[in-house]
Amino acid sequence: MDSKFYMTQIRNLKDQFQFDFVSIAQVVAGPHPLLVWTHAAGNKSRRFLRIVLESGKGIAGGVHKSGRAMVIQNVPKELTLEEQVAHPITVAEELISLIALPLWIEDSVQGILLMSFREPDKIREELFRQVLDAIMPSFCGYSVHDCEYSSALHSGGKTGEPVPIYEMLNHHIIQAQEEERRRISRMLHDNVVQELLGIQVHLRSIKYQQDPERVTAILDQTDELLTQIQNELRTISSSLRPTSLDDLGLSAALRSHFRWVEENHGVLVHLTENIGDSRYSMEVETAFYRVCQEAVLNACKYSGCDELEVCLYQTGNQLTLKVSDQGKGFDAVHPVYSCYGTGLSSMAERAELIDGDFSFTSSPGKGTTVNMTAPIEKEAES
Repeated sequence: MDSKFYMTQIRNLKDQFQFDFVSIAQVVAGPHPLLVWTHAAGNKSRRFLRIVLESGKGIAGGVHKSGRAMVIQNVPKELTLEEQVAHPITVAEELISLIALPLWIEDSVQGILLMSFREPDKIREELFRQVLDAIMPSFCGYSVHDCEYSSALHSGGKTGEPVPIYEMLNHHIIQAQEEERRRISRMLHDNVVQELLGIQVHLRSIKYQQDPERVTAILDQTDELLTQIQNELRTISSSLRPTSLDDLGLSAALRSHFRWVEENHGVLVHLTENIGDSRYSMEVETAFYRVCQEAVLNACKYSGCDELEVCLYQTGNQLTLKVSDQGKGFDAVHPVYSCYGTGLSSMAERAELIDGDFSFTSSPGKGTTVNMTAPIEKEAES
C-alpha cells in the first residue's frame, strides 16, 4: 500500500466520525518488534513520526503485545503523569479520549489504528460499535477483529483532580544534552583535573629542589601544563556555546567551526551563504548553528566523504540551511529512519522550537541532504 492510500483511508475515517486525530502505527521488522506512527490526519505537529515504541510500551506497544483494543475516556484522570509520558502520542497530540484497535495480518498484530478526540468522555459504546461496523472486516489492508466495548475500557478511572497534560519534553534534545554533559564531565575529569594534579605535584616538588636549573625546568613544565588546560577549557567553552556565535553572528561562527572540522576530521566544508553579518534572535542563531553542527558531524562520521557542501541563505523573511554530501547515504524510507533516528530527531526538534521545518533525503550510495527552513520575524538588534 502506498502512502496516499493510507492517508485517504485515514482522512475518510476521521471525517466520517469527526475524530480530532486518527493515526496508524506499523510494526518494523527485526529481532525485536518496534512500532512507529507512520500516517496521521488531524495532527498538530510531526512529533508523532519520531515516536518509536517497543512491544508492550505506549498505546501502540500495549495493543500490539496484548492483541486487545484499548479505550480511554479521559487521559488526565485515568493515567498518572508518569503514565502519560510513557504514552507519548497522547502528550504530543494532546489527546484526551481515544480508541486503539489492533490490525492483524493472519494471526499476528502488524499495526494499530488510533482514533481520538481532544475532549474527554467522547468514546461511548455506541460510537465504538459504529466504528467497528464501519471498518470491519478490513482497514488499509489489515484485518479488523470484532471485540466488546467493556473489555476494551482502560482499567484506570482514578478519582481526584485531573493531572494536566504538559507539553511533551523534547526527549531527543534532552538526551543529546545529557550526552554532552557526560562528555564534558569526562573531559574535565580525564584531562583538566589530571593536569591540575600534575601542576600541583610539580609545584610541591619545588620546595625540595636545591638546583636552580631544576626549578626552572619544573616551572617550564608547569607553564606547558597550564597552556594545555587553557586549550582544554577553550574547547569545552566552545562546545557549550561558541563565543563567535554571540559576538560575530551565525555566518562567522559556522566558518570558525568548519575550520575546526577540517583540522580535526580532515573534512573540507564549502560554505555558500548570503547572510553576511546579519544577526537574528538568539533562538534562531542557536538552532541553525546546532543543526548544522550535528549534520556536518554526522557526515564526517558516516558519509565517507572528505568534502561537504553547506548553503545558508535568507529569502524574504525565511532562513534556509542545506547540508549535503555525496557519500554512502542510507535507506531513508526505512521506518526507523523515516521517523527519524536520534540525531535526526534532535535536529527536527530544534527546528520545531523556532517554528521551522526539517527534512532530509538519502539513499544508499547517493549521499545525504539535510534541509532546515524557519521564519525570521525580525532581525535582532546588533
